[in-house]
Amino acid sequence: LDDGFEIISDSKEKSDVSMFDSNYKFGQFPEGYIGAVPFMPPQRWGKAVFDTAYGSKATAVYTRYGDGDGCVEWNADIPDQGNYDLEYYIADFNRRMRLPPDTPGADRDILGEYNLSIKFTGEDNSVTFIPEAGQPGWQYVSSFDLKPGNVCVELSNKSTGMLVYADAIRWVKRN
Repeated sequence: LDDGFEIISDSKEKSDVSMFDSNYKFGQFPEGYIGAVPFMPPQRWGKAVFDTAYGSKATAVYTRYGDGDGCVEWNADIPDQGNYDLEYYIADFNRRMRLPPDTPGADRDILGEYNLSIKFTGEDNSVTFIPEAGQPGWQYVSSFDLKPGNVCVELSNKSTGMLVYADAIRWVKRN
């Protein structure tokens, strides 16, 4: 995973621990990662290999929907003051993927509303983002007027979808 990305445990404390048993592997995945099974997301944030994830390693984290007690965060240094668009990378998920009707979460789309908190220069902005499952790649979230310094984007596990997917974000400066 990229520098500046951290998994925050369910108790909101930082954690470097893989959420998977090291014996649970498919194929030749990096240590601590498994092949992603979107219709069976883990109960806690877990590292997985998605063939359409961003970057050369094709790794991301995901979890089953929750009540907001677990989160991940990205930290970035903004070099120049200006108006920036926040964009979020989504892998190629099939929106029609469904669980058997008697399975918890079967009434949910694979991706639902995401709850983001964007923190910078003493401000905390809450944003609801609805990723388009049938549109893999970079998706627009919102625009912000930023000053130079650190910006933290936090994603909670609270969602209306079956899973919450965290891969990459980027800040695009507008003229």
